[in-house]
Amino acid sequence: MTGGRWGSLLDVATERTALQWERAATRAAKMPPETLSHMEARADRLAAALEAFGRAVDLTEGDRRKTRPPVPLPPHTDWHGRPSLWTAPLDVPGRIAEAGETKLTRATSLWHDCPWGEVILRQVPNPADDRLPPHALRIEVFRFDGSYLSVAVRLPEAALEGLGKRHVVRLDLPMRSDRPIGLYARLNVKVGPNVGQMLRERPRDGGTGIEFDLAYAEIEGGRVEEAWIDLMLDAPAQVGVELADVWIARHLRADL
Repeated sequence: MTGGRWGSLLDVATERTALQWERAATRAAKMPPETLSHMEARADRLAAALEAFGRAVDLTEGDRRKTRPPVPLPPHTDWHGRPSLWTAPLDVPGRIAEAGETKLTRATSLWHDCPWGEVILRQVPNPADDRLPPHALRIEVFRFDGSYLSVAVRLPEAALEGLGKRHVVRLDLPMRSDRPIGLYARLNVKVGPNVGQMLRERPRDGGTGIEFDLAYAEIEGGRVEEAWIDLMLDAPAQVGVELADVWIARHLRADL
């Protein structure tokens, strides 16, 4: 028996209950109508309890997939999370992205400058993998003559609190695509009238992590007011790309 003392007691009770209902099933044809009616009510009660437990398990596992980091968190991590597009269903899961901004959630938009209207966005389910959130963003591009296509993700207030040059911001970007394609991430940090920018390429060797060391960012003299990340696809024509996750974390750099 597994699952500790509570699990062991449930194992015994479940086995006993299952045997009782199996015996009752073999005798149902000989039961009087009033007994059958009583047993049916008991069976409905048991079925409802089992269904409620199944829903609770589904919700719990869904919550774990929403909050579980895809990789171990570095020491001194003081904030981590992912945008809601990857954790909650969209009201409209698919749409055509015209030139300019296509707003998906309050924190996430797609931007491009191609006039043809041949960019399709879909929120799709991720595989059942506990390292991934429930949803992915699929971008399908056909003819594309524009100069850029990017997904912009705005960091929440909790991620900005106390953010400064002692921090390292890490992204994990698992991605699936119909063909090899490059992806660049640009971190934009606004302090006063100035915006510091740092550009990194997603590893092409199978890795998913990108780090921005803010010690080298041009941010001086005040509180970080806004920060956002642009995820830019390189030469996106004739391709389907699924951003399986956008995990963002920050940790303090160890003092040297």
